[in-house]
Amino acid sequence: MKTPRALVTFLILTALLLLTMSLATCSITRASTPTPPTDYTPRPTPGGGPNSVEITARDFAEHKLTVKQGAEVTFVVRLDSGPHILCLGSNGHCDPSLPGPPELRQDGGFSVDAGQSLTLDFVSRGVYPITCAIYPSMNMVITVT
Repeated sequence: MKTPRALVTFLILTALLLLTMSLATCSITRASTPTPPTDYTPRPTPGGGPNSVEITARDFAEHKLTVKQGAEVTFVVRLDSGPHILCLGSNGHCDPSLPGPPELRQDGGFSVDAGQSLTLDFVSRGVYPITCAIYPSMNMVITVT
């Protein structure tokens, strides 16, 4: 009877040894952090420029902007943001009766999504309140001199 018991013990120990060795050879190693090429230049969100307004997930990065008459203003929606509906008005309420760029006066506003930009011409002097119909707390004023 000692022979079968010794054989079983030998087989169990051998199996455990093989399992331990296979786990050691399959250890998880982390890949190194990739290094960008030396000529790599980060790509900005589309749009931008001197008269640009960055739009974050739930707000305008700037709440006031003053530009000269006839200037273009570019609204740039960050890549990590969601959709926005921009219009003339305040606290999420669009008022198409307000004077301003036609894109912002259309019924319901103008929709822009992450990574997109919208460039508008401000041809007349005045004060233009701009809001987002999705996020009522998003408000800003563009003053054209």
